Amino acid sequence: MAKRFLNPPGNSAGVKFFLITILVLIFLIPLGFIRSLISERSFLQQQVQEEIVDSWGGENLLAGPYLIIPYREQATWYDEETKGYLTRRVEKQLILLPETLTLHVDNQTELRSRGIYSVPVFVSRADLSGAFDLTQTAAALEGKEPLWEDVQLGYAMPEMKALSSLSEVTAGDQALDFAPGPAASALLNQHITAPWRGLEGSESELPFRFNLEIKGGRSLHFIPLAKETTVSLRTDWAAPSFEGTYLPTRREITDQGTTALWKINYLSRSFPQVWTAGEMETRRIHQSRFGLTMMEPVTAYTKNTRTAKYGLLFLIIPFSVFFLFEVIARRRIHPIQYLMAGLGNVVFYLLLLSLSEHLGFNGAYLLSAAGVIALVTLYARSILGKGSRGWIMAPILAVCYGYLFVVLQSEDYALLLGSLGLFLLVGALMFLTRKIDWYGEAEQR
Repeated sequence: MAKRFLNPPGNSAGVKFFLITILVLIFLIPLGFIRSLISERSFLQQQVQEEIVDSWGGENLLAGPYLIIPYREQATWYDEETKGYLTRRVEKQLILLPETLTLHVDNQTELRSRGIYSVPVFVSRADLSGAFDLTQTAAALEGKEPLWEDVQLGYAMPEMKALSSLSEVTAGDQALDFAPGPAASALLNQHITAPWRGLEGSESELPFRFNLEIKGGRSLHFIPLAKETTVSLRTDWAAPSFEGTYLPTRREITDQGTTALWKINYLSRSFPQVWTAGEMETRRIHQSRFGLTMMEPVTAYTKNTRTAKYGLLFLIIPFSVFFLFEVIARRRIHPIQYLMAGLGNVVFYLLLLSLSEHLGFNGAYLLSAAGVIALVTLYARSILGKGSRGWIMAPILAVCYGYLFVVLQSEDYALLLGSLGLFLLVGALMFLTRKIDWYGEAEQR
């Protein structure tokens, strides 16, 4: 029974083609395992990168300062116990955003590594300046009692642990010092405050200026907290991806780094200039964020995944060469020999994955392809004989792996190049097999 399985009846090309198809389908199982392994390693990389970024300062966000203006008003509500209405003076806070805000940001990046994984982190030095207009609060404070002597300047961030240094604030003719503030009036999770004394509420222009240094990783975002927000950014990262609600008005990307400029009017955002603390959802503020990410657009794992998608094609190529030798050169090749040649090509994807984690994708691809081409070619030479026929596998595989490398490097034209390559391959197979006697009728006569 085993002999009949290893040497199936029927020598026609059709029978052999059917057996090869079964082998190709069987190889989908190890190819699936390899793609699963690539996903697992990619997820592990993301976890390590997130840990590095979080310990350095997180994916950070730069906004602007705002004024916290406390006030008192009469509040009336129905009391269930007394079955009547109660009136009490309560204290609330009004949030006022700047009229103008300008941020000049100088961003310096470096790669931080843990094991075989690395991620870009940065140190950003920002100079912030602008002005407030207290007359904008007149309508909101009508009928209320503003406490101008208790006004505070606030500054918010998602995580204060990212703040490395902060200068004193030049506010008009005063110098203000920040200190941790209560969470109730925070715009973005955490904030700091500085008392701003001597205000009367009639000032139409209150200038401020200060600078700070923050740490973060992977991405840097901003929020337009003024009627007119201007952000100018200079970074040494040469592969940015701009994202968010607003794209830069001007940008320049060179090998030395990136410069970008945003100019944003408050009419394009989803939150007002003035509101009462606690009445604004942080989500609405975050919706207006913009900035850039400094991650590489295509990682080695992304390229490995794209490469593995061509796994079935690279099984068909050596199988087709063996099959053509069988039907044209009358050289019988056993199904087990097809299986061995297929295993050689499957090993390529495992080699590529493991080597790319240490050598980079391009170097790993060159070594993996060279090793597999040599392995399969030597095996084919032992099967097909010592003549020139045995060496034909080397140029065929070299062209295929070379063409795949070109496809992987071209992000914009990958689909087009892959489709053209597949079209040419199918055309070549159709041409070479056009006269094959699939039914084996010639042998029966």
